[in-house]
Amino acid sequence: MLDADIRGFFDAIDHEWLVKFVEHRIADKRVVRHIKKWLNAGVLENGKRAYQETGTPQGGSISPLLANIISTMCST
Repeated sequence: MLDADIRGFFDAIDHEWLVKFVEHRIADKRVVRHIKKWLNAGVLENGKRAYQETGTPQGGSISPLLANIISTMCST
């Protein structure tokens, strides 16, 4: 059983570390490339594009999937 405080979890995920986990579990390079693009897409803030080096897109449909991958890796 995994017991964790998830407050700020999605904001604190390191992209480089996350991609290494994904590459370890997923052999299809196209899927890994798509996830990298999703993480690097950035967000619009006041009409300007802002990039983040950590965290997953807030409200993004990919965020729960990536959290599941990380929690699976951490629990094994």
